[in-house]
Amino acid sequence: MAKHRAVSLPSPARLATVLELRDGVLWWRSRTRGTVAMKACPAGSLRPDGRRIVSMRWRGAMRTMGADRVKFALIHQRWPTGRVEIEDGEPVDKPRRAKSPGRRGGLKAERARDQATLDALDGGALCLARVAEAVGGSRSNVRRRLVRLAAQGLVEPPPRCCPDRGWMLTKAGMELTLVDPPAPPAPVASWVRPLFVTPPCANLAGNGMRLVARYG
Repeated sequence: MAKHRAVSLPSPARLATVLELRDGVLWWRSRTRGTVAMKACPAGSLRPDGRRIVSMRWRGAMRTMGADRVKFALIHQRWPTGRVEIEDGEPVDKPRRAKSPGRRGGLKAERARDQATLDALDGGALCLARVAEAVGGSRSNVRRRLVRLAAQGLVEPPPRCCPDRGWMLTKAGMELTLVDPPAPPAPVASWVRPLFVTPPCANLAGNGMRLVARYG
């Protein structure tokens, strides 16, 4: 049985030779590949779940890295040990949380978090950061929840060409946010009886009909 080798990543010093930060955005440096001169251009691509990744060849294989982790490595000259979150425009290394033995709060709590996410999008399309701020969770957890809701057809992810459009509800998701059902019609009072027609009275002149309403 073949043994799997640990995936190695390029050192921050190696990253700095091909990548640079311009106003918080990763750019490929202008370089020469063989006889072809390559101009500087924005680095990375946007995945369907809204996460930006950067791919580069290292030691004979393609390495795919999160853009936030690459930014942290370029700034602090080391790879982060935990998860990376953006705070005030700067990548911050957060310690990884200990895994719980089971789902936190169970299925009922998970459904409540799903409903809170749908309610946050009820007012219109929001980016990932705004959704995480509204529901009070980390971006990674909210991203996974949005991807799962998108697979269920309840939310629609932003298109790759326009990531600023944000996540939005689908028609099925809008139906789940209608928590106030229409009020039922007012019942008719039980003491009101319907009108009825009495037979023609012989004592009255002509063949007229008399309508009588009884209230009892």
